Amino acid sequence: MLPHFLLVTSPLQGHINPTIQLAKRIADTSAAHVTFVTTATALHRINHNHHHPFLTHAAILEGYDENDANTASDSPTQKMIRYNLAASKSLLELVNSLSDQGRPVTCIIYTLLLSWAADVACQLGITSAFFWIQPAAVFSVYYHYFHGYKERIESCVNDPELSLNLPGLPPLASRDLPSFFFPNDPYSFILTSFEEQFKTIEITKPKVLVNTFNALESDVMKSMDGVVELIGVGPMVPSDNTVGADLFDGDVKDYKKWLDAKPPRSVVYVSFGSLALLQKKQLEEITKGLMESGRPFLWVLRKAQ
Repeated sequence: MLPHFLLVTSPLQGHINPTIQLAKRIADTSAAHVTFVTTATALHRINHNHHHPFLTHAAILEGYDENDANTASDSPTQKMIRYNLAASKSLLELVNSLSDQGRPVTCIIYTLLLSWAADVACQLGITSAFFWIQPAAVFSVYYHYFHGYKERIESCVNDPELSLNLPGLPPLASRDLPSFFFPNDPYSFILTSFEEQFKTIEITKPKVLVNTFNALESDVMKSMDGVVELIGVGPMVPSDNTVGADLFDGDVKDYKKWLDAKPPRSVVYVSFGSLALLQKKQLEEITKGLMESGRPFLWVLRKAQ
């Protein structure tokens, strides 16, 4: 019987695409079945043009409904709790169902914020691995934050003049650090989930698959030897557009027509991801810089901004 990898990810744009690329790569390069799992809402928006005999998709419950008056006003933390409870139960049922169908899962690969997936794997006696969707340098920063460097990192956050030295990394300034460390960041509450994630890594000691490659981050990878087993599996950048997800509605016709009229490699593309919230001053400075560059640009912004 072939191995069966189940990859489960959060329903977030920046989590889905690298994870589905990893799923596709495993299916393309190994004799194994692969099941890609996320919420039904996110799964509906994934491009399924890529048909692979060993790659299938499955959905788990979200635990809340944006159109439900009883849950629509929940805080992000409450929504995360609802999601974790519903999704973990749903994943357990899915794995058991796959086993009943004669397709037992032999390894669960889970991404950021899903430490409960490791609990499900442990409960079922299944091997698990953690897929860190960011570079190894970012993993190292978070790891050291939760292992003795918290005060030093917080001091650096509060003083732009300070320089932070972490093993395997060049000196860092506050501008180099993840925004979740900043107290005024609207998503700073996610740090609690990151802490749970790193505690899970300490307890279960999984292989940590990192969205990087050794030649790019050899120093930081070596600095983690004997601490955490990091394995570079990146870069998870799509070489085609047959598989992927776009969770945000938008009409692409107008800007594609505009792009087609521009010379190759002449347009500056600007995007800060689906979570980033820029301050008014930051928006003004970026706008000023783009205008003064004299280059055509395509800037992706939230509707609220």
